Amino acid sequence: MNLNKESAYSETPQIRKTYCRICKAHCGLTVRVDQNQQILDVKADKSHPVTQGYACIKGTSLGALHTDPDRVNHPLKRVNGKLQQISWDQAIQEIGDKVRGLRKAHRKRSVGMYHGNPTFASFQNIMYSSAFLEALDSPNVFASHSVDVNNKFDVSTQMYGLSMVHPVPDFEHTQFLMCLGTNPSVSQMSVMQITNPVAKFKKIEARGGQVVMVDPRRTETAAKVGEHVFIRPGTDVYLLLAMLHVIAHENQIDTRYAEKFAHNVDQFIEVGRQWTPERVEEITGIEQDTIRRLALAYRDAKGGALYMSTGVNLGPFGSLAYWLIQGLNLLTANIDSKGGLLVPHGAFDALTLASIVGLGKFDEHRTLVGDWHRVAGCFPVAALAKEITVDHPDRIRALFVSAGNPLHSVPGIEQLKQAFEQLDLVVSIDIYQNETSAYADYILPATDMLERSDFPVSHMVLQTVPYAQFTEAVVPPQHERRPEWQIFSDLAVACGVKLFGATLCNLLPRLNRGLHRLPFIGRKVGPHTIKPEHLLALLLRWGRRTTLKELKQTPEGILLGATEPHTFLGKRVPTQNGMVQLWPEKLVASLPRLESSSE
Repeated sequence: MNLNKESAYSETPQIRKTYCRICKAHCGLTVRVDQNQQILDVKADKSHPVTQGYACIKGTSLGALHTDPDRVNHPLKRVNGKLQQISWDQAIQEIGDKVRGLRKAHRKRSVGMYHGNPTFASFQNIMYSSAFLEALDSPNVFASHSVDVNNKFDVSTQMYGLSMVHPVPDFEHTQFLMCLGTNPSVSQMSVMQITNPVAKFKKIEARGGQVVMVDPRRTETAAKVGEHVFIRPGTDVYLLLAMLHVIAHENQIDTRYAEKFAHNVDQFIEVGRQWTPERVEEITGIEQDTIRRLALAYRDAKGGALYMSTGVNLGPFGSLAYWLIQGLNLLTANIDSKGGLLVPHGAFDALTLASIVGLGKFDEHRTLVGDWHRVAGCFPVAALAKEITVDHPDRIRALFVSAGNPLHSVPGIEQLKQAFEQLDLVVSIDIYQNETSAYADYILPATDMLERSDFPVSHMVLQTVPYAQFTEAVVPPQHERRPEWQIFSDLAVACGVKLFGATLCNLLPRLNRGLHRLPFIGRKVGPHTIKPEHLLALLLRWGRRTTLKELKQTPEGILLGATEPHTFLGKRVPTQNGMVQLWPEKLVASLPRLESSSE
């Protein structure tokens, strides 16, 4: 009888909690798993402290992705134009030998890395893949974010000192919200972690606030909520200039708040002097009375926020527009204020950590062609083709592609295809074959998000509702799939990385291998003793807001408390002197373009 009960119990499906990493929303999920570790279904987690049962169809389809027969399940090598299955040992060794040879013959810059979007949604991937290339002493990191959001990263670095500083609206108290070039009912919101934004917009209106959607087309979001203001494509920057004119030149504005925390407030204000609503009406197609009404409603609101996204980012003045938005929000005392925009702290102080290790700042590295600098630690992907084909001894000859498909998703695909043909080595680390891996010499199978542990470290400072969640792997990896941290750890050793690199991450591959060689350690804890969560545990302990143990005991995640106003400006601004720079030289140099483009 007892055995029967025990058997029946063991066959009862288990419910395991995790979260989606397809977009920044990170919706909580529950996964039902049978006794054979097979996924039965994936549903939204009603107990999640933030998403509370909200999830889109992409997240709830992860079970199908996990078992998709088109997945890459084994290491593959291209031989005479055809892919052949090989062992992990062979793949790692051959790739390592090739990289060693290229670096010996053509110097350190001969190796490059491309990061696709999923890289930044994986704590272990971004840590180990970045450390892998850094340990090889190559600056050649390229990333997908340079296509659609580099303007924001660049402006934030110039104004706040770090690319990761992006104040997010205090939606619970905002009374005026203007969104330019965004359609969050379809795509959530960029450089911000928020769930179901349309519902939050409706709450603003329900408490008497105002929501304004500025867009050339009536988007799905504009049809559901707010006032829709049509604008001519590419002219959003002029609307912002006119709002600055109305607020600071047609009316008096108290600048004491801005002057307390920022340099060059007067110079910033002067930019709007000549851009009257009458002049801007002809450029944008928005009536002057509407411009004045919106500007004053924003100024007078008890908590206002201006926000822009991809539609403006990819326009002709994406950087200037983001600078104006940050400046206007600061000028009206809406940054670091209740109902305005706040800068979250996270489970640990990521801004301080980034400042210490040098992440997210401008550095001395430049491309061989065009002299482009790195933004958010990465060169623009538009420069990749020429960095491969340039007649220079330091050109890229080997490229690792992590969770990306640049031959499908970046500008200049034909030029990039021709460049790929000149590479001596292409390694794709992914879960599917794609247009880019068609050029790969090796394809290495990575785990999907249900097969690996994770923590949303890259989005902590973008959370509109601060929380922390750690997820264990829901199920073991199928076939020969491996987590990226293990792949890059083994590759680093095979490629001959130095024992000491610029960051702690560079030590981990060597320590993993070295500890495994010690029989009293290797037998007890396995071949990869130092895992990403070990470093995470240290960071959480340093942050003193939660611990890895607590997060493992609460797999749906825990709230960290609302972001408090007046905790960023004058206290955590990561510039050298702690002040916001409202007059960045590079942006100012671009101002003459406004005149020439308005004619």
